Amino acid sequence: MKKLLLFAAGVAVLSACGPKTLTGEQIIDAIFDGADKLGMHIIVETSVSGGGLYEEGADLDTLISRQDSWMRRFYAGYGEHPSFEGWYYGNEINPVDTLDEAKSHFWRSLWAASSKTAKELNPEDVTTVSPFFILDRDQWRGFRFFQPEEYSVWWAESLREGGIDILMLQDSGAEHQAFFTIEDRRPFIEAFAEACRQAGAQFWVNVETGQVRASDWPDAVAQEQQRRRVWEFTPISFLAQKLDLAAQYATGTINWGYYPLMTPTDGPVVSLKDIDGQKAIDLSTRKDNYEAYRAYVATVPEEPAPGRKIRPLLGGTLWWLPAGIDTLPRKEALSALQAELEGLHAVGIDRIILGSLPQYFGE
Repeated sequence: MKKLLLFAAGVAVLSACGPKTLTGEQIIDAIFDGADKLGMHIIVETSVSGGGLYEEGADLDTLISRQDSWMRRFYAGYGEHPSFEGWYYGNEINPVDTLDEAKSHFWRSLWAASSKTAKELNPEDVTTVSPFFILDRDQWRGFRFFQPEEYSVWWAESLREGGIDILMLQDSGAEHQAFFTIEDRRPFIEAFAEACRQAGAQFWVNVETGQVRASDWPDAVAQEQQRRRVWEFTPISFLAQKLDLAAQYATGTINWGYYPLMTPTDGPVVSLKDIDGQKAIDLSTRKDNYEAYRAYVATVPEEPAPGRKIRPLLGGTLWWLPAGIDTLPRKEALSALQAELEGLHAVGIDRIILGSLPQYFGE
């Protein structure tokens, strides 16, 4: 069995010899070593990501073969780490009509083949996906509105056929608007929870901490068309409501929004510091958001409230690695990676969905 180094030992060994920068494989190893030491879990985004593959005419057999090869190589390098928990299919697809057999077959076949590979490598590792729903009932943005029941039907079958263990539903819809209410979200959360129940899959909620500051649909559409969307951290008072909603239906949570809106570090390995290539999120604001969440965590009881399945907390987060870590001095890179992991762990975020790995591990 591959010998696992504790993170601190890894720093010493890597710093003492070899080139002055980290290779891609050393970057990934350092993250796993640090997560091992802290008792964290890592779910790895696979190499075949993107939600537009079908529309782009991608060849299904080619994608399956590429995915299989990459997963096997990656697992051979990192699968023995205690923190390795499974795989994330980063295919954020637009809703699929239940009658669209060709598109349904494409996605279900890709996921089924990937899940087969995952279970061959380790039957205990999980397979996950994090879809969204559309809340634009009046089709301001030009996309068809799907009823909650349509999601329930399509995803129940897709989870079964695709061999997916956990569905992690994005709770702010495709549009992320600040004016969406808890009751706007509830029917969709119920529908996806029902799909998971029917398929025998776990239901988690991706409780997002980023939203677009818009007053209504005309404002939201104008911001989008003019590329001036104003992104902000979800106020703690409303985040608490979103977490409570998730706790009513889900057995786990993850998050989008820690990056780029909450991380208290400003090191070079921080993930995206802006959203949609627009306004950067400054360090002072991110620190304030982090501390606000830390203060909230301290108020949460140790046991779930009546009628809740879990405590209303962020259990994990998405972290896409930025380009350029392999150009940094190794001590700087290792220190920054350690700071990121410790910052997450300090507020109870002990699960990472780790993405953008092909840039460091290859396709």
